[in-house]
Amino acid sequence: MLFQNNFLRSLFELLSVFLLVLFIFMIARVITIVNLIPDAYAVLNAHERWLYWKYSILFDLKTLTTVYAPCVVGCLFCSTPQKLNQKFCKFTGLFYPVTVACSLLAVICNYFYFKTYGRTFDVMIKGLMNEDFTAVILSIWDGYPVVLMVLLIISVTILYILFQRWFKQRKYTLIREKERPRVVITTLFLLILLVWPVLVRGGIGTFPLRRSEVAVTPETKVNGTVANGLISFFWTVTHLNMAGNIKPVDLKDLARDVEFFGLEFSRDEPMASLRQITSESPRLEQIKPNVVFALMESMSTDMLQLDNQDSFDVYGRLRNVISHPDTYMFRHFISEGDGTIDTLQRIIVNSGNFMDLSVSLYGRKSFETSIAKPFKKAGYKTYFISAGLSSWRSLGDFVKNQGFDLFVDQADIVRMFPNAELSTWGVYDQYMFDAAAEILKNTKEPVMIFMLSVTNHPPYKIPDNFPKMNRDYVAAAEKYKTRDIYDMYDTFHYANDQLGGFISKIISEPNAKDRTVIAFTGDHNVRGLNVYNQVSDQIMGHQVPFFMYIPRQVRDSVKHFEFNQERFASHKDIMPTLFNISLSQIEYYSTGCNLFEAEDRCIFNFAFNGTITVNSDGLCITDDINYSKNYLYRIDRENFRGVNETNEKSSVCRTAAAYNRLLSDYRAYQTVGIEQGN
Repeated sequence: MLFQNNFLRSLFELLSVFLLVLFIFMIARVITIVNLIPDAYAVLNAHERWLYWKYSILFDLKTLTTVYAPCVVGCLFCSTPQKLNQKFCKFTGLFYPVTVACSLLAVICNYFYFKTYGRTFDVMIKGLMNEDFTAVILSIWDGYPVVLMVLLIISVTILYILFQRWFKQRKYTLIREKERPRVVITTLFLLILLVWPVLVRGGIGTFPLRRSEVAVTPETKVNGTVANGLISFFWTVTHLNMAGNIKPVDLKDLARDVEFFGLEFSRDEPMASLRQITSESPRLEQIKPNVVFALMESMSTDMLQLDNQDSFDVYGRLRNVISHPDTYMFRHFISEGDGTIDTLQRIIVNSGNFMDLSVSLYGRKSFETSIAKPFKKAGYKTYFISAGLSSWRSLGDFVKNQGFDLFVDQADIVRMFPNAELSTWGVYDQYMFDAAAEILKNTKEPVMIFMLSVTNHPPYKIPDNFPKMNRDYVAAAEKYKTRDIYDMYDTFHYANDQLGGFISKIISEPNAKDRTVIAFTGDHNVRGLNVYNQVSDQIMGHQVPFFMYIPRQVRDSVKHFEFNQERFASHKDIMPTLFNISLSQIEYYSTGCNLFEAEDRCIFNFAFNGTITVNSDGLCITDDINYSKNYLYRIDRENFRGVNETNEKSSVCRTAAAYNRLLSDYRAYQTVGIEQGN
């Protein structure tokens, strides 16, 4: 009788916390659908909705049966003797409230992560561990209802603890001391032993419930809400552990990926497949133009499109730059990464989908694909200027290891300009541009300058002395529906204006305007604008502008200059273009295109991002970095938008997967080499 009663009381308490957390998961999912993806969910048909809720419940049950597995074992085997049961009750008295609090924390953080990045927890979360701690805290405090979230977690946890105490006081009246039929207790005991492992497994099918099962619909935003916050966080941690070490590449795999693109492969010199050489130009060799590239924080094409010079100016002084006859714009352009460090590493070394190369075991490696090396070969002095600190993601060390001569960071800029004002993440952009202008003014040798801005980032703030614009915010407020939209556009305008002022100064100086090439783009689309739920919006969710100012005499010095502003392109194409527009007969390694050559002369003629890939054959959207689940759509080439019509005959997903493997394989080859026996 003692075993029966202790077993039933422990089981009742376990089921109560189990159902409470299950309820939390379901409510969080409903709130996410209603607030963040109502349009995407609304287009699901009846079968897709059935699959959505089926797998949502299965993932929740799998999560909770795994978390509470020790407790069900305790219910079964700790119900007698009495002392062991008392110890088990003390354990659950602490463990159950902790799981309630952690589950609430996970779903709340997952909700706001989804709101900010448009997807559930992923490897980008690791970046928080490498950010400036104070800046991260200030951004979270400024951008999210931290106090409300903390109060909610505390309140729900306290309510559960009160329930738990009430139950322990009333358990003898709720579940009375009496003898029950053994067959009932035995059946219940066996039922738990049989059902619980099935739920941990996720079902009784051939395979256990797998991560790929979240793909219940072509609406990838909806798929991102199938898994709950706890299991999403677990997957992220698991992936980060697997990504911590790069495995040597199998030359057969590398040869396969190289030959997919029609390139020749040499086992003796695997890097030769990517080797290119710029055209010979004696005149270009004589000019040796300075090259300036600015990677602008969150410079979004979508936000630029609301511009109205009279009522909603977002360009400031940049307007005169982009309308200059020697400025070229590529309209159909996307970012290659969706985070600053991801984009940086992809541009600097073509690193593939390894999110934190700079702080990994391989951060001290010098990559042959480094963009600084061709400029060094040509006699340039190379600078990397960051408005932030060199310690951010160990970027200073990483950049120097890639061949840059000097890293100029926030501390250096403050020494140059003692009155420089600091924002949350570094000095305001205007001082970074002032530092670049000083270098260009005083240099006696050709320079290549890579700049990384930081101001246009949450929390959105501008210098006190920079005037705020009077704007008609109606259209922006209706589109984005975020309380930050006013500060976002003020900061966006400030960053664009400062960039425009810097470039305007250069192209107005006689000694600089004819021998300085300038390029600028955004590192990714702006965060927190969760308006990209439809297939037609997916490209816009990653779209950034790309502009180049090329002096007339430099352009005339380049052979085969052909401009098509509507060709599909992405960050992978920036540096090959800059090499070919500024350097004469210099070797470089490339997985991109020279955008001023004919499209048919480049085998990588597509726009690539870790999530989407676009070419003339269609649009590919993938659910994960391994391209195990893809969706194919037609492409509206003129408007650079996906069309919600499947295009199964398209080869764009095969191209995307092969290109992704190519980047990863060459990253592995340069970091850890080839497998033994190859």
